Amino acid sequence: MCSMLNFNEKNKEMCIISALLHDIGKISTPIEILKCPGQLSETGFKIMKGHVSKTREILEYLDHEKIKNIASNHHEKLNGKGYPRGLTEEMLTLEDRIIAVADIFSALTEKRYYKDSLPKDEVLRILKNCTLKHELDSNIVSLVSNHYDRILNLIEVEISEFNHKLEKIKSEHMKLLSQ
Repeated sequence: MCSMLNFNEKNKEMCIISALLHDIGKISTPIEILKCPGQLSETGFKIMKGHVSKTREILEYLDHEKIKNIASNHHEKLNGKGYPRGLTEEMLTLEDRIIAVADIFSALTEKRYYKDSLPKDEVLRILKNCTLKHELDSNIVSLVSNHYDRILNLIEVEISEFNHKLEKIKSEHMKLLSQ
């Protein structure tokens, strides 16, 4: 999305790094909550929401304030009803808004062990509804809507390249273990 918004290379890189780090706090979330097949209990949801503060805590020693902020603002909403800090539209950067939309988009379009991916029309309906509730930036959601298939194709290419690299790492690891 950053390319579609004509970000310069430095800002694109910052967005990519923030996106890669945004859920790092989930390493402290119990696996039974992460793999819960249904709706979380109130307590489970409270624990799950803690991953955002944990992300900020983990990134605290990173010497880049903007990346820390972007990575830990992905559950904030324009209307101030997000978490953990209840930031409002005026307090959220364009990068914050992009990662928020991307996070929801990936949650809706990815197949996970507890749910199937949703069809395009349902994903777009949910995103549009979030804009009507003033949770997500309507310009970014429009961008996603207008380039939906292209975005999914780019994600597919990235995942394929990542999996190829992961297999190479595993192979090298196995070679090292057998020596």
